[in-house]
Amino acid sequence: MKQIQKTTTALAVIATAAMITPQSADAALMAHWKMDETTGNTAVDSSTNSRDTSSGTVDSWVTGTAGNAASLPRLQLDSTNSEALVRENGSLTLSAWVNTNSTTGANQYVGIVGYEGTAGPEEPYGFKINQNDQLQWGVSKTYVNFDNFHTTTSNGTWTHLVGTFDTTTGVSTLYVNGTAAGTANPGVNAIGSATRLFSFGRYDNSTSYNLDGSIDDVQLYDEVLDSTEVASLFANPGLDLASIPEPSSTALLVLGGLALILRRRN
Repeated sequence: MKQIQKTTTALAVIATAAMITPQSADAALMAHWKMDETTGNTAVDSSTNSRDTSSGTVDSWVTGTAGNAASLPRLQLDSTNSEALVRENGSLTLSAWVNTNSTTGANQYVGIVGYEGTAGPEEPYGFKINQNDQLQWGVSKTYVNFDNFHTTTSNGTWTHLVGTFDTTTGVSTLYVNGTAAGTANPGVNAIGSATRLFSFGRYDNSTSYNLDGSIDDVQLYDEVLDSTEVASLFANPGLDLASIPEPSSTALLVLGGLALILRRRN
């Protein structure tokens, strides 16, 4: 019996490791801001596109989910790089980690990551927290809401956010900590041009609605990631899909062997 329990445990560990690896890495990485800086007011894009932030400030660089994170960021890309990331009439996936200090009182209706459109960072797309303590993934002013964000995730805790938009089906999806939290239907080819800049920790170009918290590991892809790939990002903070190792053939063979042993012993 003890041997069976040991075998079962080993099988579960290897199976879990296999399941959290991505099935594919076909989506192109448009930008990856690791937020691993230690000084200064620039978040560096570690992708090959070099879309570093060009303006704004960071209060301090603190410990993040992987390496460092930007605390109280008020950062923006320049107009050229902002326009390059719009994804007009295209699909996308935006991934980010956020750790809020407060989401009540003056610290509500704040931008996390996205575009500062005329109605906030949801135009053409972005994450924000509204006055009802709802986390929102917005695409062209159509929202997926995650209710009671503060009470569900609690301040001082890192939370993984992923928003996707499929321009073919017109459906947007919000994931929180690797799990789908809801969908909306902005419509086919819903993303239009941007009127503001791609920003971190800012809302509608205002000094009154900035994020009270930290941001880490922001990634943008030019395709819709599936639920397995989203779970893989959640399980591997700091790494983009292409950097997460696939399960080796040896591991898969061991997994199959353990399954066979377990079956025979039962």
